[in-house]
Amino acid sequence: MHITTYGNLKKDTINSFITNFLNGNVSNGTYPIPYDILTYPAVGTGNFTRNMAPYIDYNNDGNYNPYDGDYPNIKGNQHLYWIFNDNDTMHTSTGGIPLKVEIHGSAYAYYCPQFTIDDIPGVVNYTTFYRYEIYNRSSNTYDSMYVGLWNEVDLGVYQDDYVGCDSTLNIGFGYNGDNNDDGAPWAYGLNPPMINCQILKGPEPDLNDGIDNDHDGSIDESEETNMMSSFLYYDGTGGAPTGNPSVADDYYQYMSSTYKDGTKITYGGNGYNPGSTNYTNYMFSGTPYSPLGWTESSEGNAAGDRRFIVASGPFSLAPGQMKSIDYAIVFTWDSTAANGLNTSIAKILLVTKK
Repeated sequence: MHITTYGNLKKDTINSFITNFLNGNVSNGTYPIPYDILTYPAVGTGNFTRNMAPYIDYNNDGNYNPYDGDYPNIKGNQHLYWIFNDNDTMHTSTGGIPLKVEIHGSAYAYYCPQFTIDDIPGVVNYTTFYRYEIYNRSSNTYDSMYVGLWNEVDLGVYQDDYVGCDSTLNIGFGYNGDNNDDGAPWAYGLNPPMINCQILKGPEPDLNDGIDNDHDGSIDESEETNMMSSFLYYDGTGGAPTGNPSVADDYYQYMSSTYKDGTKITYGGNGYNPGSTNYTNYMFSGTPYSPLGWTESSEGNAAGDRRFIVASGPFSLAPGQMKSIDYAIVFTWDSTAANGLNTSIAKILLVTKK
């Protein structure tokens, strides 16, 4: 991957620029325009990329020029923007061939000081948001594509984690294997938190694909998008069928509910049950520590170092076409409750429905 451009903006910086521009301090030279606004990657010069990072064109001339009052159009209180592609260097992790896709990435966050983590609305202070726009710069039409959001949980002490998911909320999450995250100075201690990866809006599926892609009970409705199509956990080991991916096909298998040897996920145990036909796309889909459903706790798993993939698909991508995915990483914690595991889980069920 090759990163071609990058921008880092804060809302306070932009507001200060707007005020000084309107007061004439830019034109009279008393206000130096901040470097991050001057160098904001709004318009490109490449073969394909002209309009890049979004901006406000104050004088509507089609050019980005802060001396004319133009400024970045950002989300949240801080917004990072970058562009990368897969056609510049060798794919040393996967050994795969380049797809010639270009990805415009955004990360942003809000700060609302009137809220605290104990207020359900205040969870926004502990959430980061992401958007990836995927452009096909090749002459090929790709079908059966998936986007995978990878997470190595490492929640406090990394050796004692569990994972699970809620397909109705399009969330994959990591949490502590017991009610005390201990063993290191950076441990959370009693009543530890959860980390949650939630898809907010996924790429559009192919028309009339016959799949309820957004889990709303309807098929092929207008403006349907792919939400969480699968959740898979894998071991941090090498050669096992459930271990670390090593070639391109392994990565694709993991995004499509399949282990490296072609075995589909099945309900129960650790999800790897060759010969079983009780197929599922969602590992550990029960509520943690509930006596009902399939969870790491109900299976008696030993807590450990966990990695998971929240996937969205399938979809096609034609030459020149763009598909996008929006998601959030949500941190939830009820550190004062008698049972932090259950209350942190209850909190994520509440806040992600907002």
